[in-house]
Amino acid sequence: MRRLLDKIPAIVSANRILLSNITGTAVLRGVAILLSLAAMPAYLSYFSNSAVLGTWFTVLSLLTFLSFFDFGVGNGLRNNVAQAMSDKEHGGARELISAGYHLAFVVMIVVAALGYLTIHLIDWQRIFDLENTNVGTEVLELTLVIVLGTVCVQLFLRNAISILYGLQRMVIAHTPALATSTIILIFLLFGGTGNTETDLLRLASIFFVATVAPLLVVHIGLFSFIIPGMHPRWKTSLTAMRRVGGLGLGFFAVQLALLVVQSTDQILITTVFSSADVVDYQVHLRVFTVVTMAFQLLTQPFWSAVTSAAAEGKKSWIGNAARTLYLIAAGATLMGLVLVPLLQSIFNLWLGPGEIVVVWWQALAFVLLVGVQLFMYAGTTIANGTGALRPQMVWMPVAAIMKIPLAYILSLSINTWAAIVIAHALVMIPLVLAQTRALKKAGYLGASRNPKARTMQPEPEQRLQD
Repeated sequence: MRRLLDKIPAIVSANRILLSNITGTAVLRGVAILLSLAAMPAYLSYFSNSAVLGTWFTVLSLLTFLSFFDFGVGNGLRNNVAQAMSDKEHGGARELISAGYHLAFVVMIVVAALGYLTIHLIDWQRIFDLENTNVGTEVLELTLVIVLGTVCVQLFLRNAISILYGLQRMVIAHTPALATSTIILIFLLFGGTGNTETDLLRLASIFFVATVAPLLVVHIGLFSFIIPGMHPRWKTSLTAMRRVGGLGLGFFAVQLALLVVQSTDQILITTVFSSADVVDYQVHLRVFTVVTMAFQLLTQPFWSAVTSAAAEGKKSWIGNAARTLYLIAAGATLMGLVLVPLLQSIFNLWLGPGEIVVVWWQALAFVLLVGVQLFMYAGTTIANGTGALRPQMVWMPVAAIMKIPLAYILSLSINTWAAIVIAHALVMIPLVLAQTRALKKAGYLGASRNPKARTMQPEPEQRLQD
């Protein structure tokens, strides 16, 4: 632990932008965690029927599922903009931004068309197990159409967030999500009517407005004040599109596989068990997510910082960052384990006595998942920043292929929703091991090879300044 505490100041002192990003993001993440915890009792009050509430959570997981279908444009734009701005190539950066928006528009149209057809071809009432509720087919389909519209507009507008990540403006990049959560929480507290169908449609509509409006505000601020004159052009070059799209497709292949692994938990729980069990899953998830969200406040600023450091040849800085993130992942996993004996008290204080009863081994399943995710984020943050995606491109699809069969097999012997969580964790372990081996081979992990790396001396600051 002393080694970890010694490393953190040296890492962040090498880059004032990184320090300010971590500090600002920590504050926003803290507020986001509080909003997430406050939202759960608000949801329980808003929807009296647990099956309908489980359906809404599953719909949100579908939104997350579809939001990944940007074919990696956002991440490709993020890395390329970071490199171009680090090299002071402002003209090239604008060309890349234009290419990113053209590609995002095409993706948005494709997802909208395919999504709309899918909504009207599937019996969603049977999938969500709502046949015994008063939610009709038309209302459910309209809800899904509104959610699809949210996803499609978001796919286009989130380019601004990717650009902000590339510019290392993390605080501004996180603000729209925080605004969305705040608006939804306020609506949950005061917007209920008591009519399930009406409340479902109203919530979907508010979700659209709360998601799109903050992104529009960020767009205006980005191109008016942060990078004036660099707004996307109506025309762009095929070279720039290939540059953004080529790297983006690598990210997309990884994202698509990660999507199957991470976004199918609630769908599988609904299918194998029931929509009501999704509520139990969500309650556990929101507590343990505190640990992963806290860790991600570190990894998100590091990604773009690593990209800039790689462009400037700062290998020892990247190695120091990698070792630090792995040590923090180990410490955060222990924090997750400490939560287990405290969980029942937390649930009682948060949701009321007896609302959710803790089963200790279900909680341990989440500890396993959190630990695996933390080490995965530590490794992939460095890999994403340097563009070294090979371990993810090999092992993430393997995890995606294994996830659903393993989940069903475990469900036969473990007759509870925790089987899905355990399957989620197990299929990610090969990726964590492969990514760690790759970082060691590249010289980013293991014993430092020079005195400078061992003493954690900071390198000169990155050229990208506020």
